[in-house]
Amino acid sequence: MRNFACCCAESAPDEQADRIREAWRLLRQIDAMAWGAPSAWPRSEELEGMLASGAYESAVTALLGPEVGFILSRGGRGICLATVMLPGSGNEVTAEAGTLALALLTALASALLDHIDLYGWPMLSPRARDQARPI
Repeated sequence: MRNFACCCAESAPDEQADRIREAWRLLRQIDAMAWGAPSAWPRSEELEGMLASGAYESAVTALLGPEVGFILSRGGRGICLATVMLPGSGNEVTAEAGTLALALLTALASALLDHIDLYGWPMLSPRARDQARPI
């Protein structure tokens, strides 16, 4: 995940579709369902349709699901920033990249890394984490 975050941050705009595909595969392989059920994720055909039409930001937000908080910003010089907050997390993670979609992927990967650092592996959803805490 750390390598993926670095790769997204350093990718050129013409590589963003590849990074989004990698994120889709990577996120489906890990137990990172803290922000939504797998059924809420876009199917491969839906994702490819978004990528084919250049809807990169829409593709990434579809990976996030409805429960992940995020903010996107692009400065006058083209610097793209994204901030992500996973459900049940009090931490916001901000990242910079060459496009809004790449910044959002970088922030997501970094937020997942922070989540793992705080709560360990395997990742637990906020509900499972709360149930596992001693009273």
